[in-house]
Amino acid sequence: MVLFKPTHSQTWERIYGVPNVVDGFRLVNSTYDEGYLVLSARYYYPDTRGIIVKSDINGNMLYEIKLGTGTGLSQSNYPSYIESTSDGGMIICGSHDNFSPNDIGITKLDACGNLEWCKTFRTDTHNSCTQPCKG
Repeated sequence: MVLFKPTHSQTWERIYGVPNVVDGFRLVNSTYDEGYLVLSARYYYPDTRGIIVKSDINGNMLYEIKLGTGTGLSQSNYPSYIESTSDGGMIICGSHDNFSPNDIGITKLDACGNLEWCKTFRTDTHNSCTQPCKG
């Protein structure tokens, strides 16, 4: 991630991720404390995970969160969007789960990255909704 001043001069540059593993950048969003949330997907077939990096205002990583549970194809996560919430936490949307790659997942984390709740909305022919996480 590279931060530019309004005059287009580079302020700082940070590289997040694991060497020799493909991380697909999705989105960056600012936070209540003027830091950043960086959303990506770590492609490590067959176990694709959503990754969230929380940084401070200078781009220093405060923590990294891997989304999902299970192993292999039983839990693939393809995050699409992240946004800060008014309580300092974050909400993440994307597709995931072992039922269908088109199932919609919404996850709410607090300001420290702890799970508050998550829901999966099934998109198969059953047209049902499940809540895979406690909360």
